[in-house]
Amino acid sequence: MEPITITNENFEQEVVNSDVPVLVDIWASWCGPCKMLSPIVDEVAKTADGFKVGKINADEEGELAEKFGVTSIPTLLVFKDGKVANQSVGFIPKDKVLALQKAVAKRTGGEGPRGARLPEHLGHGRPGRLALRSGISSKGGERRRDSDCAVRW
Repeated sequence: MEPITITNENFEQEVVNSDVPVLVDIWASWCGPCKMLSPIVDEVAKTADGFKVGKINADEEGELAEKFGVTSIPTLLVFKDGKVANQSVGFIPKDKVLALQKAVAKRTGGEGPRGARLPEHLGHGRPGRLALRSGISSKGGERRRDSDCAVRW
């Protein structure tokens, strides 16, 4: 099955009221790490058993991304019973994507990873605007480009 395109109009029906967990990929067409993660999410969707997979285009559905405090893309959110139960930011390999979902499927309760919930808004930058993050950091005296999350919301 192909991933479902999640919009403001169908979010309640496809995610909040879903009777199975939903893995949601928040992405943008111009985002390099998003382009790397997209085929993995598509592959996971084709073999999904006991959960659904959806995608939210951050440029077109910025309100949804903002609602869940997304400040970097790609972001993967796993919803269970209409609430965020697990999350990941940045590119991750297929086994980690599957592990996100499996951790939620095994969990019988709780608020989410380490008991935390996503904040409504993290307050970074101006909501609804995307800007390229070009961070250079120092680690062990070496200068390196920070490429974990290339985009800040």
